[in-house]
Amino acid sequence: MAPPSLSDMPSEIILSIFKVTDDLSTVTSLAGTVRIFYDIWGQNTTAITDSVLQRSFECYDDAQKLIEIQDEVKGVKKSGQDHHVAIERIKRFRSNASTVDAVFDVYNAHVYYLRKQYMSPAEGIRFKQSFYRLWAFTWLFHILYTMEEVFSACAATPLRDLYAIVQTALWQFRSIQALQRSGISRNSEPTTAPDTWMMLSCSLNWRVNGSEYLPVHFPDIYQGEYLVLDECQGFLDEVERQHSSSA
Repeated sequence: MAPPSLSDMPSEIILSIFKVTDDLSTVTSLAGTVRIFYDIWGQNTTAITDSVLQRSFECYDDAQKLIEIQDEVKGVKKSGQDHHVAIERIKRFRSNASTVDAVFDVYNAHVYYLRKQYMSPAEGIRFKQSFYRLWAFTWLFHILYTMEEVFSACAATPLRDLYAIVQTALWQFRSIQALQRSGISRNSEPTTAPDTWMMLSCSLNWRVNGSEYLPVHFPDIYQGEYLVLDECQGFLDEVERQHSSSA
């Protein structure tokens, strides 16, 4: 009697193995072992990549939301075979992540200049989340035509996150030259235009003060542009507390 082989495993077990792999490189290596693995990978690419990306990709939810908004604005239709659509999506994830990492490196260098200490892993995650959300708003504002629509879009964002997004937009706008030196073009997708920062600011003013023309207060620390840092979380906690008590 021949010993059992990989190809004898039930399809459900093979699919489960794919879904618990550590990264996409391992997935593609596994798919190249035997024919049945390759077929299951090809037939279930979206389900497998979703499972692996959620566990292995930083800021997965925000990265996924950005891609959804980009597709909506561009009018991209998710048609075609599952495998090819999923592969294109992986490429988008990686391309967007590469840009976010490049912006993060510039931001982190500025943080080091200010406090002689690089960002902690938790601070890095907060910045990347804030930047993904800022980038998504930059795209979304292409299809919103009134301030009422802008206010409505921003209303679902937690207040502390909106504070951080507004100040990340301000930092980015003021750091155009540094970003260009890192290889990010002034005309590239994630470069924040003044109107993006202004619309976000007006939305924040409206949320806090009931008027888009009454500016909110920001902490003086680091020009108020670095709200993702640990030393600014107390300010954001207080913002949330005051807003919750007045609601």
